[in-house]
Amino acid sequence: MDRFRKFLVKLLPYRIVEWYRRRRAIRRYMKGLSVEVLERERRLEHLEGRVAASQRGFYHQIVKDLLERTDIILQELDRRVEGVAARTEESVVKMQTELTELRDEMGRLRDELGTPQESHPTAVAE
Repeated sequence: MDRFRKFLVKLLPYRIVEWYRRRRAIRRYMKGLSVEVLERERRLEHLEGRVAASQRGFYHQIVKDLLERTDIILQELDRRVEGVAARTEESVVKMQTELTELRDEMGRLRDELGTPQESHPTAVAE
């Protein structure tokens, strides 16, 4: 097998030989990595079961912290929404007041000039 491999190395272009070597190296690396991950998973399997079953376990604490943070974020968003709604309502009331004042002013000016009022007080002449 070794003589056959040497023969192919001499026969094939360098690019192909390097491509094949990289492919073999990656395959060996992935195989070694899978064995290592499998061994690690076997060692941690019983530990994860105990931690997950524990009431004061790591996952329980993470979930509790996550829920607390989510609650704080929701409270802050609710406060911001209420602020925006209050400012929007305030600006609408202010605009309605200004519009009423302008309509009254237009009516007063029409009365001074003696021109008849339009049928729609909301219509604005361009």
